[in-house]
Amino acid sequence: MLQKIFRDGKRSPRRTVRNLVDLGLNVSKGRFQTRFLTYAQEMLQNQESAYYELAADVIAHTDERLLINFGMNLGYNGCTKGASLIRKTEKEQGVHIPWSLSMNMDSRMPEQEADACQKQICRGKEQGIYVYLMTLTQGNPAELLKVLNRNPDCAFLVFLGEQEISETFAKEIVECGNAMVSVPTRPDSAQNCRLMRNNGLLYAVHAGYGEEDADRMLDDSWLKKQLFLHPQCAFICADWECRREIRQKVYDHVVDVRMRQKYPVLLMEVREDLQMIDHIISEKRI
Repeated sequence: MLQKIFRDGKRSPRRTVRNLVDLGLNVSKGRFQTRFLTYAQEMLQNQESAYYELAADVIAHTDERLLINFGMNLGYNGCTKGASLIRKTEKEQGVHIPWSLSMNMDSRMPEQEADACQKQICRGKEQGIYVYLMTLTQGNPAELLKVLNRNPDCAFLVFLGEQEISETFAKEIVECGNAMVSVPTRPDSAQNCRLMRNNGLLYAVHAGYGEEDADRMLDDSWLKKQLFLHPQCAFICADWECRREIRQKVYDHVVDVRMRQKYPVLLMEVREDLQMIDHIISEKRI
C-alpha cells in the first residue's frame, strides 16, 4: 500500500497527502495518532500550505525504501507499537519510560562506545523505545553505521558535528534505511546537504541558541537562511544556561511557525518537542 501511495504521490502530491491523512485518521486508535492526524487534517485545508511543497519535495528527492522504512519505524514502531508497550510497562512497574533516548558516541574508543549503545538500545526496545537521537560531533561517522545496521526496526536522528560527509557514508545511510542525518549550520553545510540530497537521504540542519541570540530564532532569520538547503527538518535547541522563560518564548514561536505553514520545512525545538511528545504518550510531564 505504501509503495502505491509513493507512486501516486509523484503524480499528485497534494491529493495523495490529503487522502493519506484522511485514511490514517479513519483507522487511528491511539491518542498520539488521533491528535497528530487531526492537526494535520485541519492544517492541510489551507491550500497555500508550504507543507504541500515539502511533501512534494520529499517524495521527489528521497529514496523510496528509506522513506517507507524510516516512516514505519517512527510512525508504527515508535508511536504505535512502542507507545503502547511504554504505557503498559509504566502502568505495571509504576515508573516513567521516555519515548526517545539520546546517546553520545564521542568516545576515543568508538567500538566500545558502539557496543555500549547497542546494549542500551536492546534494553530500550524491551520497554517500547524505538526512537533514538545519536550525537557524533567528532570522529568518523561510519562508526554509527554499526549501531544503525543492528537495529533495522528503530528510527534514528543522527546529529553530526564538523565532519564532512562522504559519498560512501551517504550511500550506506540510505542502505540502512532507518536514519535522518542532521548537520550543523556552518559554511560547509551546503556541500553536505547537496550530497545528501543527491543521494536521496532524509536530512536536517540544527543549531543551538542562547539568551544573547534567541532573537534570530524569534524573527525567523536563522530559519530563512536554511531554506535554500532544502532540509526536511530544522532542529534548534537552547543552551542549558538559557532561562526557562526564554526557552518558552522561543518554543511558542516554533509552534506558531508550524501552524502558519509558511515555510516548507518542519521546525522543531528538540528538547521541548520531545518532552511534549513524551507527555502525550505517557500522559504525564516530568
